[in-house]
Amino acid sequence: MTMAATTRRRIACFCEKVFEAELPSVVDLAARPEAADEVLRGEFMAVSCPACGKRLTPEFPCRFTGVPAGTLGTIDIELVPEAERVAYLAGRLGRDLGRPDRVAIGVPELAEKLGIFRAGLDDRAVEMLKFMLVTRPGRDGEPSPAAGREVLVTFRGIEAGRLLFHVAGLRETEVAVARIEQSVYDRIAADLGNRLAEEPFRDFCEPPYVSLRRVEQESAS
Repeated sequence: MTMAATTRRRIACFCEKVFEAELPSVVDLAARPEAADEVLRGEFMAVSCPACGKRLTPEFPCRFTGVPAGTLGTIDIELVPEAERVAYLAGRLGRDLGRPDRVAIGVPELAEKLGIFRAGLDDRAVEMLKFMLVTRPGRDGEPSPAAGREVLVTFRGIEAGRLLFHVAGLRETEVAVARIEQSVYDRIAADLGNRLAEEPFRDFCEPPYVSLRRVEQESAS
C-alpha cells in the first residue's frame, strides 16, 4: 500500500513574499479520494500567502496512486509541472520518475485524465477522437480549420450520450465546443488494439505520456 507523503516547498507569491508550505508529493486516491475532486475544482495544492492572503495554486511534482481507470484497472499518474513540459518531452527532466502508468503535464492535464477515467473512458481512445477533431476537413473539402494553428482540445465530460470537447485556438478569443456521439467512441475503443499499431496513433498513445500534445510538441521542435 502506498502511503501519502508531503514535501516542504518554497513558494513565491505575486506580492514578492517567499514562504514555505508542506505540500503533497504522493497522493493515494484509495485512501484520499477527495483529492481527485480538489484537482477537478482547481484547488489541489492550494495555499494562502501569509503576507497578502492571496490564494495560490502552485504546481510541484506529485505521484497519484490508486487511480481507478476503468478497463485499465488501478493505475499511477505522475504530475509533471507545466514549467517542465519542454524538459520532460526532450528527455532532460533531470530526475527519475520511475515507471508511472501515465504522465500528466500540468494540473489541467491531470484534471482531464481524472475526468476521462471517472467517466469510464480509455484515455487512448479519447486522444484518437481529438486527432479526428483537429484533422477532419472543413466544408466543401477545404483543409481542416485547425491546420497550421496551435489548437488545444480538452475533454469536458459526457452530455446526453455525447462526448463534449472544448477546442481552443481556432479563433483568438473564442473556445469552440465539439460533441461526438458515444457510439463513435465505442467503435474506436472496440478496435483499440489495431489502431494502437497504426501511425499516427501510436505516436501519441504510447504510455506513459498519452496525449495528442506530444505530437504537436515534436512537430514544433
